[in-house]
Amino acid sequence: MNKLLLFVAITVVLLNLGFLDHVLADIPNVENVIPWLSGSDTMLNVTVYHDQETSFHLVDKVTVNINGDVRVFNLDVQPLDPVTSTFNVTLNLGSVADSPQVTVHVNCNQHGPSPLYSLTIPELPTPALLLIVILAMSLIAFLQKRALNNQK
Repeated sequence: MNKLLLFVAITVVLLNLGFLDHVLADIPNVENVIPWLSGSDTMLNVTVYHDQETSFHLVDKVTVNINGDVRVFNLDVQPLDPVTSTFNVTLNLGSVADSPQVTVHVNCNQHGPSPLYSLTIPELPTPALLLIVILAMSLIAFLQKRALNNQK
């Protein structure tokens, strides 16, 4: 009995001094981030792993850092996929210029933040955009000319 008591006392002291790490069972993780455009707004579809989602134990926020511009999105309890223990949230970042470096992490109200998920939001290059506009205008002109020829 004394050996067990001594072992528990030493373990508690080592934990408090930081020599041993606590094991956290349900740290959330950002599984995937997919950027897309809705009009001129950049949207992110974020897939989050979290084994439990209850009103007392949940992912309560998503933090997005866009080249130093930190944005926090507060969350309520999310419905989990029963097979993968994941959920998806869609975030509207508004207008985003250039191709910024972005990091995303989520926070569990019981176990703290997830590791960072990094990505670069792609931007359509100006030459490609110009080519698309020229092709679209050419197609419109071709269709109008064809419609005029068909009316004759």
